[in-house]
Amino acid sequence: VDDSLIRKFNASVSSASDLDVHGAGIDLVDGFFQFDNGRMASWFGLGESFRAGEIGVSQIICEATGQMVDVHPDESLWACFGALAMGWSWALALCHSALSRGSLEAREAVGFRPQLIADRSEPVAVGRDNAVVGPYVDNANIIGGSAQPVSALLDAVRDVLHQKGFATHAEIST
Repeated sequence: VDDSLIRKFNASVSSASDLDVHGAGIDLVDGFFQFDNGRMASWFGLGESFRAGEIGVSQIICEATGQMVDVHPDESLWACFGALAMGWSWALALCHSALSRGSLEAREAVGFRPQLIADRSEPVAVGRDNAVVGPYVDNANIIGGSAQPVSALLDAVRDVLHQKGFATHAEIST
């Protein structure tokens, strides 16, 4: 086993007695349902059809062009799911990717190197003046060696996610 990353990590961290470990967490509110998947909604039909006039619809989105097109009141329309379907095999990856990108932007915003706790990645050093983010699907954990960088990074992650239009749950910080 190549333990060079472990040695590098251990060398970058002060002794455990020097650290006062703090943490926080942030969660996307109903994370999968905040994504607009309207261009692929027909992949997720609900098995029900309606006449356009019956449900007050005069326009629908054309998946091929992304443009709204007129429909006749007598036209049959199939109900489809336009958010990110949790059971879809790509849903986890897409949600995780969005949270990871926001977390990287947040680390840069507070002056930290754009790096995350992630599989097959170099370990991120934790110290008194640094905090790290470990995103997982629609949750992110923040760990640092003191309260100040954890708080700053938590605020930055929340701000970046809100700027991108995501709603977040209340955070817990210790």
